[in-house]
Amino acid sequence: SGSGAARVCIVDLDLAFGDVAITLQLIPEHTIAEAVDAEEHLDFSLLETLLTRHENCSILAAPTHPEGKDRVSPALIRRVLRILRQHFDYILVDTSPSFDDQVLHAFDETDECILVATLDVPTVKNVKVALETLDSLNLVEGHRHLLLNRADDEVGLSPSNVESLLKMPVKTALPSAFAVANATNHGRPIVLSRPDHPVSKALIKLAQDLSAGTKDTVAAKNAMTPSTVEAEPK
Repeated sequence: SGSGAARVCIVDLDLAFGDVAITLQLIPEHTIAEAVDAEEHLDFSLLETLLTRHENCSILAAPTHPEGKDRVSPALIRRVLRILRQHFDYILVDTSPSFDDQVLHAFDETDECILVATLDVPTVKNVKVALETLDSLNLVEGHRHLLLNRADDEVGLSPSNVESLLKMPVKTALPSAFAVANATNHGRPIVLSRPDHPVSKALIKLAQDLSAGTKDTVAAKNAMTPSTVEAEPK
């Protein structure tokens, strides 16, 4: 923070199968599951001890084993996010691909929502259902952003097809790139390892657009399909 850089925290809310830490080749000593026993008197000094440090952000890791998911209550999620947003400039929430109670409660603390789609019919259908669910619950209306991953794949479905099916514009289109998988497998996000890459430039622009005029932003990313972008910190 001394350099003036924004303070960023990534919260892995894929509580059963979260992979933010492993994607960054980190082995967390602590996870969000350890906040359960301290829920009644949880504060930042305690929460801070559960964070795992990466070179440019902090991470609140998902439970190490899937059974840990059931111990993390929706109320705890809200409490954690409210505490974190008092101490970080930006919070990125990486969700599970489903609307479980924990994810729905996270939306109550969310300012901007990024939905990730690829050019295949099952994924587009899932994103459409997600949008209808958000509509029915009046969540993040006017603050939803469609990110199209591998947007240049020639698979018979085009970005314009996706826009018309979902009735919303593509905010960010990421080209297909082996460099993304390479960066992921080396544990260093492409925005850090190759900031000049077209994928990095698109992600950086998205981050800048979302942060413009916003002091506290919680970006809940509801990824409807496994994606090489899922764990890229902005």
